[in-house]
Amino acid sequence: MSNRVSGKKVFFKNASGQRIAGILQTPAGEGPFSAIVLCHGFKGRKEDPVLKAAADELVENGFLTLRFDYSDSTGESGGKFENATVTHYLRDAEKALSFTRSLKKTRPDRIGMAGHSLGGLLCGLIAARKKINAAVLFAPVSEWLGTRYGEPGFQKEWREKGHAIVHSYSRNKDFRINYSFNKDAVKYSLYKSAKKISCPVLIVHGTGDESAPFSESEKLFRLLKKPKKLVAVSGADHRFGQKKWLERAAEETTGWFIEWIKCAPST
Repeated sequence: MSNRVSGKKVFFKNASGQRIAGILQTPAGEGPFSAIVLCHGFKGRKEDPVLKAAADELVENGFLTLRFDYSDSTGESGGKFENATVTHYLRDAEKALSFTRSLKKTRPDRIGMAGHSLGGLLCGLIAARKKINAAVLFAPVSEWLGTRYGEPGFQKEWREKGHAIVHSYSRNKDFRINYSFNKDAVKYSLYKSAKKISCPVLIVHGTGDESAPFSESEKLFRLLKKPKKLVAVSGADHRFGQKKWLERAAEETTGWFIEWIKCAPST
């Protein structure tokens, strides 16, 4: 884990004309390179430790990487977090994918995605649309109501007030989120989409996760087609909050993409 490649700030527009901010890391050399797009979770941002650890490891192994903030998120992109929806984030993730694929140093036929938490849901949904060669899901949200935000008491209060106040550990700050997010989020399920996913999928999930239980990934893993792999990171919390957990996630991710993108036969 030496000789880190620093990232370059990049910007592009989503379908609504909002500015999307990203960090592009490109390996040394002429390219073109296999590429990975990394998606953050609910209340997260592109600088989140698990995304940065994975991106750094990937670029050292010859992958071009893009981390980005959705619009209407807690990061640098346009919009307000309170107006967010999963549908909106999904469109931004697909735009980030097409932006990365269009870069001169990207091999458009060798591209994957990795996502943390809600970002894992997005990556899985995009994989079901046959748009990527392989995926890695970090502590994914397989269904919104399976997370702590699906608890009946929280749901009732959110519905009655029309909004909720949630805490972003990434920003160490509280944010308001409208109930429209919840109404939209419940429409999506990786359990229902799993049969449509044909690319190789790696799930990396901590057994100590209290936000999105490890059992949810066990269920998803059973539904996925092969090639697939489930890595249980003993004791790890939802954010992979210790160095050893981050390193494990980054190493597993890099190995998976080397096998199924970089070294896979051309199709």
